[in-house]
Amino acid sequence: MNRSILFLLALGCTFSLYAANADITTKIDSVYGATEVRRAGSQKWETIGTGAKLFNNDIIRVLNNSMVRLLSFDGNTVYIHANSQLLINNFENADKQSVSEHFTVFFGAAYFLINAALPPGMQFHDVKVFTPTSVSATRGTSFEVEVAENTGSTIVRVVNHTVLVRNIIKNVSIFLKAGLQSTIEINTDPILPRPFLEKDLAALKSWVGEGIIQREMNTQLSSASRDRDIISGKIESRLAIAPFKNLSQYTGTWKIDSVFARSLANQVSSSVPGLKAIIGDSSVSDPLAFGVAHGARFVITGVIENFDITQHAKISARADEYKEYNTSIVKIRIQLTDVESGKLLNDNAFSGEFTDAQTPQNSWKEISKLPCSLADKKFVGSILGKSMKLALESATEEMVRYIRAQ
Repeated sequence: MNRSILFLLALGCTFSLYAANADITTKIDSVYGATEVRRAGSQKWETIGTGAKLFNNDIIRVLNNSMVRLLSFDGNTVYIHANSQLLINNFENADKQSVSEHFTVFFGAAYFLINAALPPGMQFHDVKVFTPTSVSATRGTSFEVEVAENTGSTIVRVVNHTVLVRNIIKNVSIFLKAGLQSTIEINTDPILPRPFLEKDLAALKSWVGEGIIQREMNTQLSSASRDRDIISGKIESRLAIAPFKNLSQYTGTWKIDSVFARSLANQVSSSVPGLKAIIGDSSVSDPLAFGVAHGARFVITGVIENFDITQHAKISARADEYKEYNTSIVKIRIQLTDVESGKLLNDNAFSGEFTDAQTPQNSWKEISKLPCSLADKKFVGSILGKSMKLALESATEEMVRYIRAQ
């Protein structure tokens, strides 16, 4: 069994949990030479041409002296080099109004042009590029991924904006800025970013197109100039926090995305003397650009994964005692980025859980009447307030420790 199939089996335990939506497809926009597809659940390779659609778990391979351009449902473009193999994963969760778009490059090379804007009607759009050794999280950027067939060693070269690259085995991440590249191998940390060579850029232009690459480079140069004007050669002792992305089941009237950001900003800034906290207006996809725009040394972004109260019942082994109780669960994921070095300092989940009797004051109906604020004593005294406070205190302690260490 070859390396790509082994890697596909490892990924299958994740991707098979989701059902593909017929509308969320990737189209073959153009083909030069010979290209084949292996449909999900099949072991047979079939010739495929311009206009054909790729669905969830389809694998495309581009043969010798060939090239393919893909167009995603959301307008993202992928150029695939000759002698390359790539897996498509597109799936959605309608309840959360979110879409995940994942590409896996088993071997060969691919160039990705990823839009900054979310698809219409989507609150969250997750775009990732996997290889046997790395995962790159991205939005509003363009970059090349090159994977060695025998070792899975990966080189990521960024042409425009910033890409977050992580070693999937060692769980070490770096932010890779435009004009830089990094090599990610299975048993080593990502190699420190370094400029990619003129010959690498010339090679990329030869199969993607000189005009396309030059346009992305011009956009990046314009953006870099604006960043220099904003930052004025100095990054102040500031912490910029973006409103959290709400991926929980909560759909009530509280603006919990802003509440969590504001609460964490207050706690962290009060724990680090001289650190000024700034809260942005909307969630961000590029922490480095967000930090530069606010003249901040550090950036915190977060996701609310769980914010709920559930009801439970417990009966004793003898069936002579029966209790009903409510449990509140709050879970958040926080990322801390150092803008100056471009490093992701911390990426961790924090949770708080509290259980009490099933009484009116512990119900959603009564708690939702309170203001969602850690400054409100009644809310803090509720089971949901206690869980939220516990999660934020844990996050604050860890963020403060990392900030003080820089």
